[in-house]
Amino acid sequence: MSSHVLRFSAVARGDWYEAVGRVRAAIAECGFVLGERPFSGVLVSFEFELEASLAGRFGASLFDRGVRLDDASAQALANAIAACAGDALLGMLSVSFPGGDPDKHLPIPAVPG
Repeated sequence: MSSHVLRFSAVARGDWYEAVGRVRAAIAECGFVLGERPFSGVLVSFEFELEASLAGRFGASLFDRGVRLDDASAQALANAIAACAGDALLGMLSVSFPGGDPDKHLPIPAVPG
């Protein structure tokens, strides 16, 4: 596995919860969601690992679900896939929601104990 974390940016439109689900599904199709951090209703950051054999499908998987990587991210993904040499890819994807609610309140789960 590569120790270098790749950073990507994308835009999603539509219902926030539905769009977050679409991103989760795209990642799950190609690897694993390692973490998720919402920042109100305008941005969610995903940490993930892509399996080397499936990494080439990641950009298309996002696109098929209405999530668009910016040009620099698409190029960085292509470069990383070409250089991965069979290693899994670690990445962080920041998804912006142009129509999102900056005042969105997200529930914080209770801490046991």
